[in-house]
Amino acid sequence: MLSALRPEIKNLDDKIGLAVERFLKSELAYRGVAVSGGNYESGGEHGECDLVIETPETVIFAEVKKKPLTRKAKAGSDTALMLDLAGSLLAAQAQAGWHEVRFRRDGHLNLDDKGTTTFIELSNRGIERVAISLLDYGGFQDRIILKQFLESTIGAKFMVDDERLKNKFEKINDALTDIHTQLVQLHPGESKINQPFIHCWFISVPQFLILLDDVTDSLSFKNALWSSRHITTGSSDFYFDLSYMRRLKNK
Repeated sequence: MLSALRPEIKNLDDKIGLAVERFLKSELAYRGVAVSGGNYESGGEHGECDLVIETPETVIFAEVKKKPLTRKAKAGSDTALMLDLAGSLLAAQAQAGWHEVRFRRDGHLNLDDKGTTTFIELSNRGIERVAISLLDYGGFQDRIILKQFLESTIGAKFMVDDERLKNKFEKINDALTDIHTQLVQLHPGESKINQPFIHCWFISVPQFLILLDDVTDSLSFKNALWSSRHITTGSSDFYFDLSYMRRLKNK
């Protein structure tokens, strides 16, 4: 559908991205979750947060990317899969990673959303980084697979023979370089980092909406997200894991 509509609607992709952000903000607000976002300046660097959710113990940075898992990737094309993951997971985690670096460095961020200013302070809270895709990526959104993928690509560089794809793969390498640089800045002087990406997530808009089923405020949203943070069933299925943990809680 998107491919057919792009020639007809100018800047379609940007409009979709903004519409998804507004939709998620409205869904969160409807359930009593305080959410902010906007542009900020930090040490001469510019950043833009899509969604920021605060609880007394945690600040959650969520970045929305509409890049879908394409048919070529589903059919087993390694090149297509890497491009899809780069346009969703890696781009969002690199963006959220810079938010974390600057937030920890300054101790605060001053977000400007079209004239509405929100001042957020770190105050010794933890930080979670959530990449949100428009549609499902299947098993790639499993936390164990996500952890292994991010850890295995630290310091990696991807090459491609097709000249038409070299610029796209340079963007992949740029995102990986950003994530590696962020890791060094967040853990200065540490030769071995235990679970460096334990606070990173990759979920889809449909999965995000399922999380909101019983949410009534910011803390209950955090608790819903945490329900599958430290367990795995081996299913590589977010919906199954969430349902399983809800059944255990009800029992």
